Amino acid sequence: DCRKLMDQAYDEYDMVEINSLIDENESVPVEKGKKEKVRVGVNKLEKYPLTSAEKEKLRYEINCNKILKAPISEYEEIGKIEFFIENELLFVKKLYTIEKVESLSVRDSLGR
Repeated sequence: DCRKLMDQAYDEYDMVEINSLIDENESVPVEKGKKEKVRVGVNKLEKYPLTSAEKEKLRYEINCNKILKAPISEYEEIGKIEFFIENELLFVKKLYTIEKVESLSVRDSLGR
């Protein structure tokens, strides 16, 4: 019985990399930076088991309750990202910047 259940699980579920579920251009606004936005994602290459149907219904919400001000370093924790299937919360991960954003210089500020 146990082996049958394990075989069924391997047939129905794929281990999906969490970062592949997030739009590669997902970003949040930045104030006083050389870029107006910073790209975000999860820090680790974690995987989660999902069926094909679940993957199609999956959505996420970014919760970053602070205004980001430059300078911002790469892999800075800035909030959380929640993953849902329909309206059911599936899991929550820490949200990180995946690039750095330098502060505007005085010269840059005058040019805006």
